Amino acid sequence: MKTTTKREFDCVEMMHEGAAQVQRELEGKSREEQAAYWRESNESLRRRQEQAGKTQRTPAEL
Repeated sequence: MKTTTKREFDCVEMMHEGAAQVQRELEGKSREEQAAYWRESNESLRRRQEQAGKTQRTPAEL
């Protein structure tokens, strides 16, 4: 018998919620507006990754 338990963090649920949010944000936008959305999102992610790389500590520093 398989039992299900509610977890504190559910990765699949988080993924579905994120996809639904993006869908809502893109709803009614033209292809050009959607492309701009993804370009801006991609650039924002790159900036955050660069910043995280600058502030990351090495294993020796931990």
